[in-house]
This record gives sequence, structure tokens and C-alpha cells, in this order.
Amino acid sequence: PEGANLTIMTGNNHFGNLAVFDDPITLDNNLHSPPVGRAQGFYFYDMKNTFSAWLGFTFVLNSTHHRGTITFNGADPILT
Repeated sequence: PEGANLTIMTGNNHFGNLAVFDDPITLDNNLHSPPVGRAQGFYFYDMKNTFSAWLGFTFVLNSTHHRGTITFNGADPILT
């Protein structure tokens, strides 16, 4: 929950924070468009000395014209 990570030794790098998501995927930027799938996964801030994250997520496509999955994982050096 928000505020549960009270680590004060890491500055403003959010070390240890975790975000989990399960969001619709649409073919445009309109959230009212019919979904073609879902983006499901997580990312967490993994370094104390810089702003960086590690992520793992999957696009699950399940519409009539789009089927299958695409999986992503790895480091996201946000500041580079």
C-alpha cells in the first residue's frame, strides 16, 4: 500500500516500491474503445543510488483479430 515503504536511506529513488497493473489494451488512446487484450505485470525500483526499475509484463491479446501473448522483462534504466 501507498506509504508502506518507509525506507529513508535511499533518497528519492523509490527503492523497494512496487507497482502491479492489469490494464486494457485498445487500438487507440480512447479508454472507451473495445479492448483487444490486457497488459498485466509489475515493475519495481531496484537501486538505492539511482532511479532505475526492473519490469516483467505480458500483453495478452484475445480479440477476434489479435490473439497471442508478448512477454517483456528486464531492466529499465529510466535516466539513460
